[in-house]
Amino acid sequence: MVRRVFILRLMLLLIAGLMLSSCAPFVFANVRPTATPVPALVPPAEEDIETLLDLAWRDPRLSEFASLVEGTELGARLDAPGSYTLLVPTNEAWGAMTEEQRRSLADPGLRERLLGHHVLPTKVLEPDLILLEKLDPLVGPPIRVHIDMLISEEECCGLTYIRYVDGGAMISSPIEADNGLLYVIDAVLWPEGADISTP
Repeated sequence: MVRRVFILRLMLLLIAGLMLSSCAPFVFANVRPTATPVPALVPPAEEDIETLLDLAWRDPRLSEFASLVEGTELGARLDAPGSYTLLVPTNEAWGAMTEEQRRSLADPGLRERLLGHHVLPTKVLEPDLILLEKLDPLVGPPIRVHIDMLISEEECCGLTYIRYVDGGAMISSPIEADNGLLYVIDAVLWPEGADISTP
């Protein structure tokens, strides 16, 4: 009897061993660790930078100025970090020049001087224009600032301010870029010594 029990236990152990050996590949195949993919590092997106030259190109009223300054040393400055104030004549202002003035733009030196006369080396805020009498551009003599105060029933408080720079009226509030401020004006500012009179 004892021998029979021993034989039965031995047979059960052999059968269990065979079952375990046959199931081992299946069990191991299911518990085998898998490699977890590591997400690629994505650099932070650079913030969009809008320069004064970008603003000039974006405004269809200012395409003439943008085309004149594009590719010049001044254009590179207006497209780089800094703190400038840009006085940009409208396309209509460039179109109002005389034929003599138009021909003068073919002279690279005069053209560079003329464009540089519309750039201030610092940022001039709108309230400062009420206090300042002149502005110092990158090139040429100071630009005179004049303020006209008109009485108007339609405007707030009944007052309208018109800002002039050397006779050209500022027809926009300042437009901000990452490297300065842009004002739209209705006249081309010809610096003294250019030997060309403003029409």
